[in-house]
Amino acid sequence: MLAVAVVAVLAVLWWVCSRWRDAVSGRTSALLPGVRAPLLLIAHPDDECMFFAPTILGLLQEQRPLSVLCCSAGNYYNQGETRKKELLHSCAVLGIAPSSVTLIDHRYDAQCKDIFQDCFHSSSR
Repeated sequence: MLAVAVVAVLAVLWWVCSRWRDAVSGRTSALLPGVRAPLLLIAHPDDECMFFAPTILGLLQEQRPLSVLCCSAGNYYNQGETRKKELLHSCAVLGIAPSSVTLIDHRYDAQCKDIFQDCFHSSSR
């Protein structure tokens, strides 16, 4: 009985891995039809090169279009403009066109900050 379960698990893993490989390589797949242009979602500038450079280079080597969405300008020390330029330059060096890079720079206002502080203080009690 254990042998049958192991064979079943291996078969499912093989199927999932082959579908994932097809999706990543751009092959048409019944699981993800039409998925050809991945979106790299990063928290702040420098994540693209620190954590995802090998993935980016691999996708671009396969001639796959890639878009980057960055969720903050990294403006903690008032360096947001510099970090934006660094993000665009880093992506250009990696082979991603500036038109494929989007940066969302949402800053918390005082009311939002108060709400977060209230949440953190109440959860620590």
